[in-house]
Amino acid sequence: MIPPRHNYTKKNHAERETAAQGRAIKREKKEQLQKDIDAFLQQREKLVVELAEKHSTDVVKVRKLLDRAFVVKQSRKPNMWNARVKHKAMELNEGRAKGDCVKLSDIQAQVREAIDKGEYSDTEDDKMIEELKNSRELKSKGARSSNRAAAVDYNGTTRRLAEELANLHERCGTMGFAFVTRGHVNDTIVPQWIESQGSLRFVNDVLHTTAEELLQKFEQWACAQDRSYAVAKKTHTIDSLRSESVNMINGGLRKHFSTREDNSTQLIFILEKLLGTANVNMSYEKYEVDIVEQYGVHLRGWPKGLKRQSPSKITNMGDARALHSALSAGECKWVTLTRQEKDARAKKRQDKIASGEIVVKKRKKRSDAGKKRGPRKANNGGDEDSDSDKENQPKAKKRKRGSGNVAAKLPPMPKSKETVDTSDSDDNVD
Repeated sequence: MIPPRHNYTKKNHAERETAAQGRAIKREKKEQLQKDIDAFLQQREKLVVELAEKHSTDVVKVRKLLDRAFVVKQSRKPNMWNARVKHKAMELNEGRAKGDCVKLSDIQAQVREAIDKGEYSDTEDDKMIEELKNSRELKSKGARSSNRAAAVDYNGTTRRLAEELANLHERCGTMGFAFVTRGHVNDTIVPQWIESQGSLRFVNDVLHTTAEELLQKFEQWACAQDRSYAVAKKTHTIDSLRSESVNMINGGLRKHFSTREDNSTQLIFILEKLLGTANVNMSYEKYEVDIVEQYGVHLRGWPKGLKRQSPSKITNMGDARALHSALSAGECKWVTLTRQEKDARAKKRQDKIASGEIVVKKRKKRSDAGKKRGPRKANNGGDEDSDSDKENQPKAKKRKRGSGNVAAKLPPMPKSKETVDTSDSDDNVD
């Protein structure tokens, strides 16, 4: 991601007056140059007409021959000089405010002096070449850090594209058009089209629709394709980066417990697994107590400048990508602390608590602290008679669990007599 530019420093009255005078001088020079260019173009057009009449040809043909110069410039490949100057500039300007950077001439002088002394080795040169390549790739392909930066880049690029299409038509006689729209519903880019020499008449004559309707359909299609495109190309949104980072942190923590050689931690993990509480999760607010001091592990390699917090709370795309890259590459991983390291971190935390640097929130004391609670609660207001009455009371019988419910669910049954009267025939039997 391309880092955002620093805010403009506020100038005092004298600096504003000096800057205004400088802008006025530049404006006058620019106007004078434009006047001279206009005069030159008028003379050039007269010469074009004279050449066409002299050689009995068309004026358009002469103009095309004059304007057919190859204007596309190829970018230079990274060379050793540019790589060294780039590295020295980053080294000298690190931590400096905008407007206080070292001049390019001074940087180049220091590079020449270092070359004369033979301070550069082959390994350093290769590293600087790679840094220059990464810097150029970041400038050309890096994602913008905000919607405003993306909108500025979009407007400038489309403006240049429109100029190139128009100039290409003048030079080569080509025709073309382009539709540009946003690729996600949350983007603030305004869709627009670009054409040269009335090329959009093709939409009306052949497609039998208007450019506005076609642009609207193209925008809807692009926004609907965002999710499938991200899945197919394995691109990441900030939500996917945060979700995967959370899974990697928690999954790495549990895996680290199960594979540790420390017998005490393995025993804790086995007991928690048997009790159904083995799903250990990362604790950010009480990281030192719940993770470091309890389990003796530490998440080492957290990106510098990024607050140690849950990835779900990260709102910047660059921070989310930095954390995800560190976890994926193994730079940020769980490590086991030795007993000395664990005790040192615990002592450091206690010192901060004692000095007031860390404020520990204490739980509020219960109103019935020190008293028996529940079924064995003592009757503080009773006397001896009440105690004797309680002793004389019969103990309550325990009701069998579920017996009453089962009897209530059974249908009513006919009752039979306890004794059955014998018949006369039975009495007469000897």
